[in-house]
Amino acid sequence: MAHLYLLRHAKSDWGTGLEDHDRPLNGRGRAAASLMGQYLTSTRTVPGLVLCSTAVRTKQTLALVLEAAGINPEVRFIPALYGADVATILAVVGQEASGHATILIVGHNPGFHEAALVLGGAGDAQTLREIQWKYPTCTFCDIRFETEDLSAIEPGTGTVERFVRPKDLA
Repeated sequence: MAHLYLLRHAKSDWGTGLEDHDRPLNGRGRAAASLMGQYLTSTRTVPGLVLCSTAVRTKQTLALVLEAAGINPEVRFIPALYGADVATILAVVGQEASGHATILIVGHNPGFHEAALVLGGAGDAQTLREIQWKYPTCTFCDIRFETEDLSAIEPGTGTVERFVRPKDLA
């Protein structure tokens, strides 16, 4: 079994006058990222590989999550994940997944919302409805696949195991 974890970046600051790619997290986002890291520790969720967008807010989210979780997986920063749609996310996983059964991707909407809906063909009905409704900032989605090779995953073949929002942890 393999797991693809999708973590949308935490809440960012809009009032900085910076380009979108360069926007940092705000206070609420920093707190949510730390909380999510604690959740990963409490559930013993440890990715073998992390693929992260190059945006400042995704890098900051990742740093806070890893610090709070006390884990140090291999991390690769992938420019294509900034603004990626589901096809790009699948392509990146296909290129980077070799040898890894658990991958965490840190990225953005609308691509993550779309990816969770497209990849997670099965799961708890209420959880799937929640995903359809909204994929909030700093939300973690765990999609399980009946394979050991994430590079070969196909749309609709995953099962959503968890969909955890910061408000679920507070």
